[in-house]
Amino acid sequence: MGNSHQFSFVFSLVFAMSSLAPSTSQFTILTDRGVSVITSPHNRQETLVLNESGAQNRAFAYSSNGNLLAVALETNVTIYDARNLEAAENVVSTIDLKGVIEVDFSPGGTYVSTWSRYVTKGANDAEQPRNMHVFKVADAKVVASFVQKTQNSWKPQWVQFEAFFARLSSSDVHFHIPTAELSAGGNLPVAGKISGETLSSFSVSPNQTGNSFAAVFSKEKNGVPGSVKLYDLASATSTGGAKLLSTRTLFNADSVDFMWNQDGSSILVHTHTDVDKSNQSYYGKSTLHHLTTVAPHYSSQIIDLTNPVHSISWSPNSKEYIVLHGAMPSKCTLFTVNSAHASTPSTAIYEFPPAARNTVTYSPHGRLILTAGFGNLAGDFSIWDRADFKELCTVRAANASCAMWCPDGRHILTGTIYRRLKVDNGVRVFHHSGVLVATLDAKELYGVEWRADDVAKWPMKRALSPKPEGIQDAAAVKKATLNATAGKYVPPHLRGKTGSAAVSSITKV
Repeated sequence: MGNSHQFSFVFSLVFAMSSLAPSTSQFTILTDRGVSVITSPHNRQETLVLNESGAQNRAFAYSSNGNLLAVALETNVTIYDARNLEAAENVVSTIDLKGVIEVDFSPGGTYVSTWSRYVTKGANDAEQPRNMHVFKVADAKVVASFVQKTQNSWKPQWVQFEAFFARLSSSDVHFHIPTAELSAGGNLPVAGKISGETLSSFSVSPNQTGNSFAAVFSKEKNGVPGSVKLYDLASATSTGGAKLLSTRTLFNADSVDFMWNQDGSSILVHTHTDVDKSNQSYYGKSTLHHLTTVAPHYSSQIIDLTNPVHSISWSPNSKEYIVLHGAMPSKCTLFTVNSAHASTPSTAIYEFPPAARNTVTYSPHGRLILTAGFGNLAGDFSIWDRADFKELCTVRAANASCAMWCPDGRHILTGTIYRRLKVDNGVRVFHHSGVLVATLDAKELYGVEWRADDVAKWPMKRALSPKPEGIQDAAAVKKATLNATAGKYVPPHLRGKTGSAAVSSITKV
């Protein structure tokens, strides 16, 4: 465990003299110099460097309750108490496992899962090496080990109270009870399963109360259309097995994305095709379907959309969602949910002005809405007040590739990640009024994530928080909010020449 260091040791960080009351918001970054934790970035707090050996750092992850922080190193996975990182005894446990490049916690933080790259069975191996493991956090003991070839969707999916988890095995979804005894061969018994000949993906609902559900996607094959099926998992690990609730037939769906609302009463299924047979889109075709787990389990296609669908976000209240769709400038439509309405479980109620946006997300309280244009777009983002649909600000976050809300519901973090852009890496923190309150520059930024926390610590009042002063460094503000211009192209034989020399060369040509 390292000691606290000044920001300049690892990266350059500029703060505002904020008028906001101190909060406990915290985020972690993974850079070429190591893993560092920044606490209350808008209130001049210092950084805690957990590990300075950047080459050894692979990944990090917070538990969903924010209590734990796992850091994957070259030789082990260290799990910290994220609530008290400054303490001398802040290491909860250490897992001695080499080569881990992905980590993930169970909902309550009781278990942690790891994934390493798949390697083929060697001549001296008695069996295929297992590269995906589940450990108990408290004592770092192995609960289960599996062979998981692909990095996509490797994470086990848990029911809310960690009674069991699910994982995809070939074309079956297997359910495992983590407290069960391992077999003689070291396998965790399969307590139940959902089978399908073309089953390729699934998603378990995030219910905090009541039963958990699973949505299962099966691809089209030999003229038989694909489908999404909803299951009740109340008896998934008992004799009765998972109970089928409803089936939605899907045509021309090569893959899907699942998006549950927070209470698990509804799920949006975003379908994709690799090729648009109507030749209307180079990027294939996408559709959106709404299914409900509430009886009588209605399902419908959202038809008030234009292709493609860029981004979808559920409100924390689980009663509405927003879809960004269509060619640029894209449309932004707000839908309300009525799970008991047979013909229209989803109803469009508001249309935001068209803009060059491909990302949308609600704030943790659901009061504010962020729409942004990242990636191949300019990096502009807007903040809207859901109470009266008033636009609070439009700001440019230069070269940003991601954005995420602080748990306080008042600040937005934008990041430029190394895998997306090799220059100008770093983090910017904005107040919802558009004021830039912190900037952080890094040579190579591999990941950034807010520590999850209880939003009730920052109650959202009727009047929004006042605009803070913001940072005063004009150069830092310019760098954070203005895209660098590419400049005029100069042919190689004219580079380095100026004035009459360049003109003379052009004339001779």
